[in-house]
Amino acid sequence: MNTPLPTTCYGTVVALAFITLMAYSLWDNAMRKGNTIFLVASSYMTPLLSTIVSCIYLSVAPTPSLWLGCGLLIFGSLLSWFSVKSGEQIGREDSNTHRHTGTESTAVN
Repeated sequence: MNTPLPTTCYGTVVALAFITLMAYSLWDNAMRKGNTIFLVASSYMTPLLSTIVSCIYLSVAPTPSLWLGCGLLIFGSLLSWFSVKSGEQIGREDSNTHRHTGTESTAVN
């Protein structure tokens, strides 16, 4: 027996498809024109945001272990971002110290 789906179900599917399309579009634009390091580090927040939205949408009360997991997720994201930023800074310092200025004399054999 086939039961027709309620219209709210179709509305939810269309809304989720639109949100997904916008997310991919914004991600692509940000990867091409944005701050890639910040974008990658902040992408760790996707599970946090989806968990919060899911809790609200499903009317589920978050437990303390969920908040602990969210805190660890944020900590890991920040740790990743700072480590990449410090590595980027070190890379800049290395390239500045080894840059050829053209004023050094070269020995000819």
